[in-house]
Amino acid sequence: GKPLGLQSGEIPDSAMTSSSYYGRMYGPERGRLNFTNTWWPEAWSAGRNAVGEYLQVDIGREVLLTKVATQGRGDYPQWVTSYELSHSRDGQAWT
Repeated sequence: GKPLGLQSGEIPDSAMTSSSYYGRMYGPERGRLNFTNTWWPEAWSAGRNAVGEYLQVDIGREVLLTKVATQGRGDYPQWVTSYELSHSRDGQAWT
């Protein structure tokens, strides 16, 4: 399938939110695959290591999602070890 535009930046930073983040340099906009637009850090990091933390992306349209690629932080040993994908049409009801 065709990429949705998250890595390329077609999906804007404003479409990315998260449950928390470690500090302003670890915000959700850094959760893009191969994010290297800055000197430090190269990843979104949740504010705490806890079940229920999330990274949310508003794709802006309905799509058939067939693949997801993730990666750990390239400059430090931090990465998610498991996750669930959910979807919503209205940002309120999730399945």
